[in-house]
Amino acid sequence: MTGAAGAPKRGDADAWAPRQEKGIDTLYDHAINGFQAMPPKGGQVSLSDDDVKAAVDYMLEPTL
Repeated sequence: MTGAAGAPKRGDADAWAPRQEKGIDTLYDHAINGFQAMPPKGGQVSLSDDDVKAAVDYMLEPTL
């Protein structure tokens, strides 16, 4: 939520737009497995895949 390491902030539709174009399944995959500087599951490997998907949905909610 802080925009650390270039991550888009919740509610920043412009920052999320190019990511959303890749599709929700890609966003889930990147959040679960990691992508570029982002570690898998945000570094919280004890989270379930469903927990991570819920977090992605929460981050996207204000942009939909």
